[in-house]
Amino acid sequence: MPMFERHSVVNIFNLIAKFMDALYIKWCAKLIGVSTDGENTMTGRHADVITHLVDCADNDVLRIWCAPHQIDIVVKATAKGINNSV
Repeated sequence: MPMFERHSVVNIFNLIAKFMDALYIKWCAKLIGVSTDGENTMTGRHADVITHLVDCADNDVLRIWCAPHQIDIVVKATAKGINNSV
């Protein structure tokens, strides 16, 4: 889904909400989990996209970091450590 505005928290949340509304208008009642890549905009400490999604949900929401992104972070850190130790 293309996003032509600035990738701010509010713009990202509004785009996701608009998309979800198009799929199912009562999505807030069905939301039980969200996954993210760990980017600060997505998982910032106070005002992030995930917090906005969780706030609009009717249920408790499970927050999950995307496994492939987690593996990528570990692999990059390991490779950097190996390169620095040589």
